[in-house]
Amino acid sequence: MEEQQAAIAQLKATAAQQQKQIEALTATAMLLNDFLKEPRTVAEQQNTIAELKMTVAQQQKQIEALTATVQKVSDQLELTKAAPQLVANP
Repeated sequence: MEEQQAAIAQLKATAAQQQKQIEALTATAMLLNDFLKEPRTVAEQQNTIAELKMTVAQQQKQIEALTATVQKVSDQLELTKAAPQLVANP
C-alpha cells in the first residue's frame, strides 16, 4: 500500500513537472508565432508607405497645377487693373 502511495505521489510530481513544461512550451510557441508574423507586418507597412508616397507625389503634381492656374489668374487680374480705361466724352 505504501508503495502504491509513493508511486502515486511520484506520478503527481511528474505530472506537475510536465504541466510546467507544457506551459513553457505554449508560451514559447506563442512568441514564435508572433515572431513569424513580424515579416508580414513589415511587408504590409512597406506597402502602405509606398502607397502614401504615390499619393504624396500625385498631390504634389496637383498642387503645382493649381499654383500655375492661380498664377495665370493673378497675372490676368494684374493686366486688367493695369490696362488704361478710356472713357468716351459725350
